[in-house]
Amino acid sequence: MFKQKIKNSEKTVGMHLNLTDISVGKIAGMAGYDFIWIDTEHSYLGFEDLLQLILAVKATGTPVIV
Repeated sequence: MFKQKIKNSEKTVGMHLNLTDISVGKIAGMAGYDFIWIDTEHSYLGFEDLLQLILAVKATGTPVIV
């Protein structure tokens, strides 16, 4: 659905996430956004935190952009 919206030049709404708590990732994923953007440049996310956060968001079915 997200890719189709991009291809059709439709408006998409996403959320910026830079916290290490996977609970926040789950909540963000369930909030109904078209995508979640995980910021690794301006945060303290390590590779382990990033992996856990990606898995938490993807479990909700929401696309993740890193």
